[in-house]
Amino acid sequence: MDQETRLKTFTPHDELDKWKDTRFYRDDQYVHFLHAEQLKKWVEAGGRAGLGSHGEVQGLGTHWELWMMASGGMTNHDALRTATIHSADAIGLSGDIGSLEVGKLADLQVGDENPLEDLRHTTSISHVMKNGRLYEAATLMEVWPRDRVLPTQWWWRVEPEQGDR
Repeated sequence: MDQETRLKTFTPHDELDKWKDTRFYRDDQYVHFLHAEQLKKWVEAGGRAGLGSHGEVQGLGTHWELWMMASGGMTNHDALRTATIHSADAIGLSGDIGSLEVGKLADLQVGDENPLEDLRHTTSISHVMKNGRLYEAATLMEVWPRDRVLPTQWWWRVEPEQGDR
């Protein structure tokens, strides 16, 4: 399932219409490249930053922020560390989230591809664990500890059929 199909499955059509086109346009329309170049220097010098997606596009927006943050040449490892443990630390929650450790909350994503090789692989998610329950990412069907299909979402009844989305 591609990312556009996932967005259409889990987001009502009227929300998607507000975003219109979710792709970047020309590089000179965005200042984030200049910010990302400075962020790379800051992180390499030992500084810390946090990632926030601002909620524009739930789920995918965080990936976009991560990719933009790294667009100035930051290594994939530094970008992932900034997005996880450093971000948790920035909001005062690194004792509870941000890394996999005994005693921490362990919501996680299972990826099919390695984001250390290509940061865009962060969207190749096959499963998500939240509150101890494992879900298929493409369908949000719970697969552990029980089998449970995602209930019909209200917009599925007022939208075109699944194949038309």
